[in-house]
Amino acid sequence: MDDELEDFTLVPDPEGFTREEADRIIKDYVCPVCHGQLISFRMNDLDGKDKYGYPLEVVVCTEHGNVEHIGRVSVNSVSIQLEESYYHFDKVIRNLPDLWGELVPTKKSADEILKELGY
Repeated sequence: MDDELEDFTLVPDPEGFTREEADRIIKDYVCPVCHGQLISFRMNDLDGKDKYGYPLEVVVCTEHGNVEHIGRVSVNSVSIQLEESYYHFDKVIRNLPDLWGELVPTKKSADEILKELGY
């Protein structure tokens, strides 16, 4: 492990995960800060071993560090949050016409629409 990775992956006395736990975490969880993919590193150089003598893994986000320090959120939770955000997007954008200008047309009355169509 190079020095750059050691700086953000290690926390004081990391507990680590077994290979199976690390695989499950990488599959089912993402970084709570950026929702980015997690990766794992074997803790060979730290003498990190579980009670049966198997090497332990450190699971990290490449941007924000070790999940033992920053935590993790499930992929399902993130997808639910995104769906809710998409649902509210139109309402929020409509309330910010000064910030978005011509990107979001203002609502027109029925008379204005009929006038534009030539009726």
